[in-house]
Amino acid sequence: MRRARALWAVAIAITLVVAATRAVGVPDFAAVSDFFTGNYPTSTGALASAEVLIWVAVAVIALNMVRAAAMAEVRSAVQILRQRRQRGIVVLLAGGLLLGVGLARHTTSDYSMCCGSVGEAKTVTQLLP
Repeated sequence: MRRARALWAVAIAITLVVAATRAVGVPDFAAVSDFFTGNYPTSTGALASAEVLIWVAVAVIALNMVRAAAMAEVRSAVQILRQRRQRGIVVLLAGGLLLGVGLARHTTSDYSMCCGSVGEAKTVTQLLP
């Protein structure tokens, strides 16, 4: 029984990590560094920073699920039900968070807050009356 529960927890944790990889992708640490150390933050850096936070949350949830299943003690049926419900809620929230971030990542355009090059600015100003 314990082994089956531990295997299910590992399977769910692996599924969560795969879903995070598919939805969020691997964060760009160079963009995160530029976001925090650069003079002018960009939306790319902000999105990369959010991705790092999502990955930290996914890692904490996955490791906690595996740890809880590996160290499971004999409990009463009410306590097990409550813990399963709590784990289910955590996995559901993590899945919703991944879905939201993945949707935002795939639907937003990759633009920067900067206005472009000097040549583009000259072209736009020449077109104005």
